[in-house]
Amino acid sequence: MKELLAAIEKVRKRIEHYREDLQRSEMLTRYVLVDPILRALGWDTEDPKQVVPEYRTEVGRPDYVLKFEGDRTDAGARGFLLGVEAKRLGADDHTFEEARRRALPLFQEKNIRYYIITDGDRWVLWDISRPKEESPHPIFDVRLSRDNPGVAARKLLALWRPAMPEVEEAVKPIAGEPIGTPPVTPLPDEPPEVVAQFLRNHTYPKWGASRLLRETLIKCGMHWKQAGKVADKFRDQLELRKPLTGDDLKRFWHAVKEVYEKHSQQLSGVNLEGFERQMEEVAKEEHSRFKQRKERQTS
Repeated sequence: MKELLAAIEKVRKRIEHYREDLQRSEMLTRYVLVDPILRALGWDTEDPKQVVPEYRTEVGRPDYVLKFEGDRTDAGARGFLLGVEAKRLGADDHTFEEARRRALPLFQEKNIRYYIITDGDRWVLWDISRPKEESPHPIFDVRLSRDNPGVAARKLLALWRPAMPEVEEAVKPIAGEPIGTPPVTPLPDEPPEVVAQFLRNHTYPKWGASRLLRETLIKCGMHWKQAGKVADKFRDQLELRKPLTGDDLKRFWHAVKEVYEKHSQQLSGVNLEGFERQMEEVAKEEHSRFKQRKERQTS
């Protein structure tokens, strides 16, 4: 678990530092983001008995196939195969769905039941033995850059090689609420200090709050036009005037959480904690831009 958490943290930093390069290259995404996670899950990417790149089938080639040669004599423990399709960082929902659609004929002949689609950040695990109408939801859908690292690690452990071939048994508690999982800590009634400070310093806090929300929604996967409409409505309904009081900040934060709850399905699986972290990052970025503009004006 510690090794996996360390790999997730490494991947998060690489996404932040090399995003533009990774968005241009699928091969670089595989090498920099996908392989470290597979290795942390016990798959030796340099051992062809475990990981086969560009696995040949009669109808195409998945990017990887993960093989498990167990010691048990039952058929399920020998030659167990997981298909992996890797995309360059930033692949959209359409690309993920298209990859899933192509996987059905790709793996039927090899009797491969489980299929992973990833752009190095988002990891989606499907059971493709049943049509989507019977199994409309993936076993898990996680984003390493946005989700809580502990939650992401617990989900990814469904792919832990030493637990093979019991993927189905492993993912049931991981995909839901496993026994012993700490309860989710509710967010405080007030925004993070960096967000509160940004609003206090903004000349027009209502407009600053609207911009924070819009940029956070976009970072969390909402289309920019929809994010603009949501932020405009948020601004019109919110009463924020200087000087801001503690009650003003509580009212703002309560309204933010209401927006999240209403639109969470459009936010690419980002949980409330992840949404808060993104808003903190946006506040830091906006503060930096404001500081730079002020320095240019005084120079």
